[in-house]
Amino acid sequence: MSRESDRKSALPLGPATVEGVEVVTIPLTEYADLLSARRQLAKLRPAGRRPRKPRLPAPPTSPIDADPEISAFLAARLGKMTQKAILATCIAEFGPRRAPTKSSIHRFYQRHFLPQAARPVKAPAIPQDLT
Repeated sequence: MSRESDRKSALPLGPATVEGVEVVTIPLTEYADLLSARRQLAKLRPAGRRPRKPRLPAPPTSPIDADPEISAFLAARLGKMTQKAILATCIAEFGPRRAPTKSSIHRFYQRHFLPQAARPVKAPAIPQDLT
């Protein structure tokens, strides 16, 4: 028993150093578990990317969506007037500073009233090796 206790007291309590590098000894099964966990983590996170921070929902980016009065005004006139007439009426009603542009009215209608299947699809980018 005294030999066993002498040997335990002779072992360092912290990491040992081998050629200036701190090392520890762990059982092989523990090492295999650590490697497996590292591989699983690498699969969850794409290489070279940090995990994203959770964000709060962004406010509407469209000025029309941010203004419920103008949104309701435009929605009420959908299909009843041309977009030029809607724009002229909107300018008369809300003034030129608050009235949206003709193109933003068109995007508003596309975003909210055009069925998803009928929306234009962006063409995929051409790979660099084909150009």
